[in-house]
Amino acid sequence: VLAESYPPRDDAEPMAGYQPSESDVHVRFTVAAGAAWVAEYYPVDAEALVDGRLRITMSVADPMVAARLLIQLGDLASDIDGVEVVAATDELRHRLLTRYGRPK
Repeated sequence: VLAESYPPRDDAEPMAGYQPSESDVHVRFTVAAGAAWVAEYYPVDAEALVDGRLRITMSVADPMVAARLLIQLGDLASDIDGVEVVAATDELRHRLLTRYGRPK
């Protein structure tokens, strides 16, 4: 603890987060209960399903952002709906398999 204090500047602007726009790509997918953190970490709309899963609706400026998330989630994500994101996910999966090979 310091004896000095540093009051915030009056002209400091707040940090800006992601702001959806009209040109965004939209994707909907379902995550298992073990991936519920997605709804807390990302700016998404989430609908709780009766079995503990979540139906996520997400807007992204770049489909590759959602594709990376879906690859990371693996089989915790299902029922993916969004043409651009599905194509980006397939492309990313292909690039990863080409680079690192298939699991043995």
